[in-house]
Amino acid sequence: MSKFKVVWLFFFLIISFPSNSQQLAEVKGSVTNTSNEPIHGATIVLSGTNKGAKADKNGFFKISGISFGNHQVTISAVGYQTIHRSVTCSKNVIDLSGIQMTPDQKIMAEVEVIGRSTASEITRQPYNVSAIDAKKLYNTTLDIGQALNRVSGVRLRESGGVGSNMSFSINGFSGNQVKLFLDGIPMDNFGSSFQLNNIPINFAERVEVYKGVVPVWLGGDALGGAVNIVTKNDPGKYLDASYSYGSFNTHKTAVNAGYISNNGLTMTLSAFQNYSDNNYWVNVRTADFETGKYTKGRRRRFHDAYRNETMVYNIGVSNKKYADQLLFGITLGENKKKSRPETTWTMFMEAGKP
Repeated sequence: MSKFKVVWLFFFLIISFPSNSQQLAEVKGSVTNTSNEPIHGATIVLSGTNKGAKADKNGFFKISGISFGNHQVTISAVGYQTIHRSVTCSKNVIDLSGIQMTPDQKIMAEVEVIGRSTASEITRQPYNVSAIDAKKLYNTTLDIGQALNRVSGVRLRESGGVGSNMSFSINGFSGNQVKLFLDGIPMDNFGSSFQLNNIPINFAERVEVYKGVVPVWLGGDALGGAVNIVTKNDPGKYLDASYSYGSFNTHKTAVNAGYISNNGLTMTLSAFQNYSDNNYWVNVRTADFETGKYTKGRRRRFHDAYRNETMVYNIGVSNKKYADQLLFGITLGENKKKSRPETTWTMFMEAGKP
């Protein structure tokens, strides 16, 4: 009798194994958007289980090994509304083809992006420094001296009109206590035709004003501060020209051109011209040579005409590992007043940090 029970149990187990193996289902289907375009990468998950799949490039998916019964299917994709479907697995294959997902349009909160220009970065150095973004002042009648007059603690005073004598000070320091630089090169030997009050603003990319302590890389012995005029050194081509006419027959012309390739080859040309009769009205005492008497009155100046022409040409390389700029150049200038002509020229090599 016990042998009969063992045989019967064995026979029952053989029948039950195939029966249980058939109680697993497969869910398959496809996912598209409202335009019937397949959604590649859509995620299909069987809630409460670790079973899931991702839609292929055609939007098809398949999940196997699902037990019979009721299940919750969740379909999600970035940019689309999530879909929940109830599925009853009562047969081997469940087809969910034709699932369409609706775009999920959401309004994002305000996003603030903060960026700093090169001029702004300069002011974050561990020095008392101000930087003028000259590009914002391009094609105006301003010269660099007039732009510097807007900086706190900086004063440029002129004794008359265009080309007149000037005095420049930073926080009360002037003369040899303040140094002027062009791309880090001292301007002491550039001559009077290349001064702050006759250089047009579009000659520079920015102007840095150091008050007190001067960076070591400028290499100057200034006690009161320094001004560094920085020209363009970004790769690309540029051409800029301006002309202005003002009272007292004043003419100002400026041309800037340059080519800086991606491999660093640099060629720049800057030229500017200033002219003025400077025949403005002044209150003076004039002498009558016949009577020897002096009379007060308003007279036009007649001996103060001024003109200057300056050209700066550079050739070399920029943005290299061994130097930010390595340039060979020549500066030619002519400076004339009615009472005093002057012609200067300078050849120089420029290397190091601009």
